[in-house]
Amino acid sequence: MPGIGIITNPHSKLNKRKPETPKLLGYILGEHGRLEVTQSLEDLQKVAERFRKSQIEILAINGGDGTISRTLTAFMKAYGDQPLPKVALLRGGTMNVLASNLKIRGSSPKILFRLCEAYSSDAPLPTETLSTLEVEGHYGFLFADGVACNVLEEFYKNKTGKIGVCWLIAKLVFSTLIRGSLFRRLLKRQAIEVSTESTSTRTSESCTVMAATIERMPFGFKLFPEARQHKNQMHFFDIFCDPNKVLVRLPWLLLQNKVGNYRDKVSAQCESLTIKSVSSYTYSLDGELHQSNKESITVRVGPRVEFIIV
Repeated sequence: MPGIGIITNPHSKLNKRKPETPKLLGYILGEHGRLEVTQSLEDLQKVAERFRKSQIEILAINGGDGTISRTLTAFMKAYGDQPLPKVALLRGGTMNVLASNLKIRGSSPKILFRLCEAYSSDAPLPTETLSTLEVEGHYGFLFADGVACNVLEEFYKNKTGKIGVCWLIAKLVFSTLIRGSLFRRLLKRQAIEVSTESTSTRTSESCTVMAATIERMPFGFKLFPEARQHKNQMHFFDIFCDPNKVLVRLPWLLLQNKVGNYRDKVSAQCESLTIKSVSSYTYSLDGELHQSNKESITVRVGPRVEFIIV
């Protein structure tokens, strides 16, 4: 019986805090499958090939959103045109945005126990299917550039979880009020050209472009309410508000999240989104930072993934 294949990321912050977790997961898994602790991207790719050859039925991922993105990217490459196994998320990260969007609750051991219990008894496994986003061969569910990337990069300097996020936001709000160095460094616009498969190119002095096939951001903010309305489309927006007015405009920008053209924001659904920049371009996919030296990048709706909800 091919069974369940678990990939655990020992470098995720939660797994570093609880180094005994892989051993506990292996104990719970028992004879139902195989657990692999991947130390590098090269190691992950080799495991993906082994899991494909052994024809695992379920891929369980113990890590955060970045680990999920890297794992799915490796498996997309390994499986090619073959369908991926069903995917179970064990909430092994700090924020677990994707798992929260799918309403998966509990700790890694508890989720795996429920999964193994259902699997061993041949009970039906409820699933939900999500479209991925593909950018330069990477797969994920949430894309961002500009200010969102700047804030993320600043957060990664200490990476202190939800408390650290709140503290960074507080510092940024204060810096914005006094026009301090943090404000000047993070809240700046970039000159880009944006187009979709159905719209002409639009030049923008953009604060941030974000796109997603999931609805909610960390802390439950529903920024992309139409992300799952059509299975082959993403929901994206481009914010081009004057950074000096961002504190006044931000509540409106966050609340006005329906598709449409607004004063400081364009929000739409599309199958592909092309962004052209005049300089080197940094973007994030599921919290992973990427640097592109290409003249333009395209964010596309990629293959759909079936997630087990336990």
